[in-house]
Amino acid sequence: MEKFLWNAHRNKTKEILDLIAFRKNAKKDPGLSQGVAFFAFLRKMTCDGYYSSKIGIADLQYIGNVTRSEWPGCPRLPE
Repeated sequence: MEKFLWNAHRNKTKEILDLIAFRKNAKKDPGLSQGVAFFAFLRKMTCDGYYSSKIGIADLQYIGNVTRSEWPGCPRLPE
């Protein structure tokens, strides 16, 4: 990759991101392993950032530390 990602044409950018977005591609081409590891790290950090933000916590419907006077027990497993 002689060009930086941000200088690449839109189609080429998508092609590069498609290669590093999936771990299976690193197995096929070991030269992609650093890109795949970086993309996985970036994906994890994005999720961590979102779900630790106010909107992410609301999305999870997290109610916080609340006390219960009675424990309803664990939900039943589907049969």
